[in-house]
Amino acid sequence: MPLSRRLQILTTSLVVSLFSAGLSAAEPKQAAELLPPTTIAYAQLHGVDDIVTLVLEHPMRAKLEALDEVKQAYASKEFSVFSGMVKGVESQLGKPWREAVTDLTSGGVYAAFDAETQDAVLLMQSADEETLEKLLVTIRFLARANATQNGNEDPIKIGKYRDIQAYRIDKTRLVQLGNWLAVTNEPELGKKVIDAYLDGGESFAGNKKFQKALASRPENAKLWGYLDIETVRDSGVAEQLYNGRADNPIIELLAGGLLSNLQKTPYATFALEVESSQLTASLQAPHDNAWTPEEREYFFGPEGKGRAPEVLKVDNQLFSLSTYRDFSQMWLRAGDLFDEGVNDDLAKADSNLSTFFSGKDFGEDILGALHPEVQLIVAQQTFKDVLPSPAIKLPSFAIVGRLREPEKMQRELRRIFQSLIGFLNVIGAQNGQPQLDLDMQRKGDAMIVSSQYAPEEDEKDSTKARINFNFSPTVAFRDDVFVVSSTTSLATEIAERSSDDRGASADNTVARADFEAIGQALAANKEHLIAQNMLDDGHTREEAENQIGILLSLLKIVDDATLRLSPVENALRLSFQVRINDGQ
Repeated sequence: MPLSRRLQILTTSLVVSLFSAGLSAAEPKQAAELLPPTTIAYAQLHGVDDIVTLVLEHPMRAKLEALDEVKQAYASKEFSVFSGMVKGVESQLGKPWREAVTDLTSGGVYAAFDAETQDAVLLMQSADEETLEKLLVTIRFLARANATQNGNEDPIKIGKYRDIQAYRIDKTRLVQLGNWLAVTNEPELGKKVIDAYLDGGESFAGNKKFQKALASRPENAKLWGYLDIETVRDSGVAEQLYNGRADNPIIELLAGGLLSNLQKTPYATFALEVESSQLTASLQAPHDNAWTPEEREYFFGPEGKGRAPEVLKVDNQLFSLSTYRDFSQMWLRAGDLFDEGVNDDLAKADSNLSTFFSGKDFGEDILGALHPEVQLIVAQQTFKDVLPSPAIKLPSFAIVGRLREPEKMQRELRRIFQSLIGFLNVIGAQNGQPQLDLDMQRKGDAMIVSSQYAPEEDEKDSTKARINFNFSPTVAFRDDVFVVSSTTSLATEIAERSSDDRGASADNTVARADFEAIGQALAANKEHLIAQNMLDDGHTREEAENQIGILLSLLKIVDDATLRLSPVENALRLSFQVRINDGQ
């Protein structure tokens, strides 16, 4: 072959290769390339088939299906109609629904909100164009069948934009772009997506904040989302959320530091990680200690280093909360945190509390006597071999802290507790309530100051005593550990188990609920719950027993749940983890 002919073939091949590469580059590889740069919210769902498999094949499914209410739902007319629709869809698609779901969502499902058009779009990437075409045929078939059944006209409207055919059903518009499906209510947003598909160009994928957020996405996150906090904040939407004020002491205590972060952070992300034995949902946002104003230092501590103490574990524990909060500083800085109305109420409370505490300043002298690391512990009471025992059995609870000056404050707090018991006895006597007897004893290194309700003669051996007998208010001291508890047994157990260990967690706040223990606590009051259900909802005893039984069965699905607020590298992370019962 002549050299000139070879050069001609080589040149033609090169041109074809470059042209093909150009076409390939224009083909969107990710959903963000189809979205306009004015996108402010984005979510992506991957591994839909894995989630479906986990739900349908989890060992707990058989236990759920054994519940009477679930059996009744399966036998209902509505479920029969639904099953018929599923079979019809399978027939149209030419494959079982699970296989169709896998193929239709193989590239992921995406949702986004565009600030300019003020509308959302749903995107889905299928494994192939053919399955997607069949889905659109099925959607049109079902819409027309429903219209015919109800005597309505054909709901399908067909239009074109740049030779791309789109379907309109009521206000919803659907368009197939290769193996992508786009669904939106706003025609202008639909046109933006089509333009991006055909032309490429500037898109949400080039957003620097989004790129930075995406880089931190957990690898095994099935669902992940992004919100442009800075743009939302600058737009003036929900101004009260970003003004940094809670105007409610409880909300301030729980989320004050987060409100300060919302004033500065550029974006926030959401992630849902799904495993066979647990689900973890988390919110994360960039954070800088400099963003926390002086009045909110009580929340994160100096230089953001405040950490919750390791939680003490007790028997039959239902719930625990461990946190870093400098209550004294929060109380003293109330003028900078709350509005005039709240501060007026706090001033009145401060005056009353100072009187109760013999003239001592509540914020500085009483709250200031405690270190910021505090715990709340809730445990089930057994009432084994205890008489009288109450008809309604409530959990016991305790607050655990550490004293800055234990030798000085122990005497003060003992005296205050004794005064409080005397006050409760006066009020109780006026209302016909049993009286409290005081006691003081040492157990090892612990000092226990307790009180017990004195039963009437006809109540001493009762198993259906008044609700008062759930309580035996107690304070306990061991070294610098200070415990305020609703019961003597819990206070004693905590004091005995506390040690000189000053271990801290990696979290600012951590809370944990044990669902097995919660279920046992509810089961101990089953008769009362049944009676209350009959009274409130008008059910027969059989219906009430069935509903309470279902509630107790559902609680067995979850082992425990944990909430954490954790400072991580240049970010704050709020996570919620649920451990699932494996059903074995």
